[in-house]
Amino acid sequence: MEIINVQTKRGIVLRTIMYEAEQADTIVILMTGICSNIFNNMLLQTTGEVLSQNGISYIVGQAMDAFSVLHYSNVVTKTQELKGVALDDFSVIDEDIQAYIDYAKSLGYKNIILGGHSLGSNRVIHYLAQNDDPAIKHFIISGPVDFSDMLNVMTTKEQFETAQKFIDEGRGDNILPFLFGGFSPMSAETMINNWADNKIYKNCPFISNDGETNSLSSINIDGLILIGEKDSCAGENPYEFATKISNCMPKSDSNKIVILDGAGHIFYNKHNEYANTVLEFVKSRELAVV
Repeated sequence: MEIINVQTKRGIVLRTIMYEAEQADTIVILMTGICSNIFNNMLLQTTGEVLSQNGISYIVGQAMDAFSVLHYSNVVTKTQELKGVALDDFSVIDEDIQAYIDYAKSLGYKNIILGGHSLGSNRVIHYLAQNDDPAIKHFIISGPVDFSDMLNVMTTKEQFETAQKFIDEGRGDNILPFLFGGFSPMSAETMINNWADNKIYKNCPFISNDGETNSLSSINIDGLILIGEKDSCAGENPYEFATKISNCMPKSDSNKIVILDGAGHIFYNKHNEYANTVLEFVKSRELAVV
């Protein structure tokens, strides 16, 4: 494992970890969900350990929403910028993914498997719908969410009204007097203009029926859809949720759907099973070093 610095087009430097397997041609990039990072989610490290021990390199794709609030260096403006879930900007979500892909290419990797966990999966769906890169051979979508359903669970009408009141009073940059979703500070401007008005992440609308499936139907590669049996973000029937996602894709017949027994949304106590499922998928596509 090593710490790496990955620069985005806009100059922000994303710091994360990489597990490099010797003589590997294949690398898995796993984009994290909101507030999910190498310090609080052991799933990310366990997956790297298992893959790298089996000839597959791996990068934890920490994007701008991996932390609630964090200072990032911008090498273009030569300033420190405060970013994170509290001050999120959905308009640049593809740039973070692109930075990791470009980094992997710069190291000579020929086969890239682009994955995500939780909202990171919705981010990957959006990216793949907008970009057709031959270096990306397959996808891994794990714990994807119906964004509107998730937002209804995480927030209340009164919280949105408070955020709008802050904006109306010219206090849009102020942090709200409650934790967004119960875990992150949030500015009023971010809550209203990014989260409440978001359309980018509404690409798995199979619980709320609020969103679009054009993104899924624009993905021209196959992959793994991995959901926990007890994932509350997948509705009452995780297999049905996964199947609906897959059926929207042109290569649905080639997709692999796995519902992991006993696992919840964050795969707690199921990290090794998660990692080995990912490993088995990569090997099944004959991309791993033997």
